[in-house]
Amino acid sequence: DREFREAASAATGAPVQVLRLVLRMLTVLDALDDRWNARLASDMAMAAILAMAAARSAWWNVRMNAPVLR
Repeated sequence: DREFREAASAATGAPVQVLRLVLRMLTVLDALDDRWNARLASDMAMAAILAMAAARSAWWNVRMNAPVLR
């Protein structure tokens, strides 16, 4: 049981780091909002969409492992 909890704890480390990195990325994208060329609109939108997809994926991973950590 202890080993299973330790494995679940280790398994949540990478997804939590992904969540932190996504937050940083979205903060940077937000700061660039009025500084980028209008021709980059689709690139900026895709960056935000992909960042949110990464965050959702990481959140689900943590969510599935969280009950084991309690």
